[in-house]
Amino acid sequence: MRRLLLDTHAFLWWLSDSRRLNRQARAAISEASALVHVSAATIWEIAIKARLGKVNPGTKHLDQEIAAG
Repeated sequence: MRRLLLDTHAFLWWLSDSRRLNRQARAAISEASALVHVSAATIWEIAIKARLGKVNPGTKHLDQEIAAG
């Protein structure tokens, strides 16, 4: 089992299906046996940047996106 911790950029790129996330990273995150984590600090950072209009996470339900990941 592979354990991964996504930083803010990687998580946002994953949500938006951005090509900035390379093929190898996509495969690792998509792996059925992978245990993917997102830090509470990442959610905090996204919330602050969204309020400032610097980022649009594409959803208002990040908690559901994390759980579904």
